[in-house]
This record gives sequence, structure tokens and C-alpha cells, in this order.
Amino acid sequence: RTMLTKKDMIENERKRWKDRYNTKRNLKEEYYRKGIDTIGYFDIEASHLKGNMGEMLSWAMVYRDTQTDKTWVEYDAITRKDVEKAYKKGDPNFDRHVVESAIEAMSEVQLVIGHYFNGPKKMDMPFLRTRAAFLKLPFPQYQKFRFMDTWAKGRALYSLTSNRLGVFGDMFGSK
Repeated sequence: RTMLTKKDMIENERKRWKDRYNTKRNLKEEYYRKGIDTIGYFDIEASHLKGNMGEMLSWAMVYRDTQTDKTWVEYDAITRKDVEKAYKKGDPNFDRHVVESAIEAMSEVQLVIGHYFNGPKKMDMPFLRTRAAFLKLPFPQYQKFRFMDTWAKGRALYSLTSNRLGVFGDMFGSK
């Protein structure tokens, strides 16, 4: 028998895990098994960190069909016209249509992924939920959406100097 070096053993283990978990075929099967046809990579921009103090300025979502890998982008943003119209009415809530369209867009996917996204002291989902409550808009029942927070996942899996999305992207060679 040939003795494997430590480097060879590590490489063999890496290949074994890659073959088992990281192939597109296995991901497609996993998404199919969990009933996930479409994933939405979601982000918002807001005028303040707290939903009771600021407005939702815009949102964007990259949709991905898990079986065909086709992607497309949708977004919405407030306009100067929205602000002027609300000002004339004396209504400070000029972000109503942006909040409504964000909720509708998230309802169209089976998994929503964001960074620093959902949970205590996070940004996007608590902000969106707060704005919907302030605007008296219907918001899907708590835990209706399936989420993945890349910040939480990355923090749990890796030991980096920062958990910013750019640091994860640099580590994996993404732009």
C-alpha cells in the first residue's frame, strides 16, 4: 500500500465532499425535494436603519429558476413624483408602492436569500415588516417565507476578519 501524504488526504476529502454536496445536479435535486423552484436574492435600500424612522427607498431581487438556472432581475424605487404626490396630500408615507411591490415579489419565490437580512438586530426583513405595519399593509404571516441569511451562514461556517458580503465574495472569487 502507498502511504498518502497529509496534502493528498486533504485533497481526497475535499473532492469527496465536493462530489457529494457541491454539484449543480445535487443542488437541483435538493431544491426539487424541498419544493424550491425559484430563489430570490433580495436587498433593500432605506433612508434610515429603523423602519419607524425612515422610508424604503428601493429594493432589488435577482430571481433564479433552480431547475434551468435562468436568472432575471426585478426592482422598484421611489421617484421624485412619488415624493411630490405624497407631499401634496400631506402624507409622509411616500414609499407605499415600493413596500407593496417588495412584499409581492418575495411572495413569488420559495426561498429568499439576503445578507444581514432576517432576525434580531438585522436589517431588511424587520425594516420591511415595520414599514408594512406603519402603512397598514397586509404582510404574510410570520415564518411564511423561507429565508437564508448569508451573514449568519457565513459567520457560522467561517472565521474571517469581517462578515461583510464583500469579504465572502473575495474569499470565493466572486465580484
